[in-house]
Amino acid sequence: MNIAQGSLEECRYYVLLSKDLEYISIEAFDYMNNSIEEVSKLLNAYCKGMKENNFSGQL
Repeated sequence: MNIAQGSLEECRYYVLLSKDLEYISIEAFDYMNNSIEEVSKLLNAYCKGMKENNFSGQL
């Protein structure tokens, strides 16, 4: 889970860098950034659910 979260943050950084360097348009940045936000919320909810239901011992 931590690796997935780290990879997501790395992706967020590169999308922001690409926008700042004008490699991508504002529209492309907005689309990718919104997608990253959605995935981040889903991943956090999944991690929280795993902790609350104690499924971590079954993996």
